[in-house]
Amino acid sequence: MNKDQTAWLVIRSMGLVILLACAAFLYEFLLNLAAVRLSAGIPHEGEPTLRLPNLRWDPLLHSAALFAFSFYFLRHGKALHRLLMKEDR
Repeated sequence: MNKDQTAWLVIRSMGLVILLACAAFLYEFLLNLAAVRLSAGIPHEGEPTLRLPNLRWDPLLHSAALFAFSFYFLRHGKALHRLLMKEDR
C-alpha cells in the first residue's frame, strides 16, 4: 500500500468514526425528545400546540455539524489529502 492509498484510508476511516458520533448524538436527541414528549402529558383542549420546554436541541445541532464533516471526509477530502501528501523539502 503506497502513501496515497494510506492517506485515503485514513481520511475515510475518520469519516466513518465521525459518522458514528453523528449517529450517537442523533440517538441522544431522539431519546430526549421521547422522554420530554412522554412526560408532557396530554395538552389541554384550549391549547392547540404541544409545548416542549425541556427539549435539548444541542445534540441535534452537533449531529448536523458532524454529518457535514463526515460527508466531506467520506465523499471529498481533497484538502486534507493534499495536506497529508505534502512533503517537506
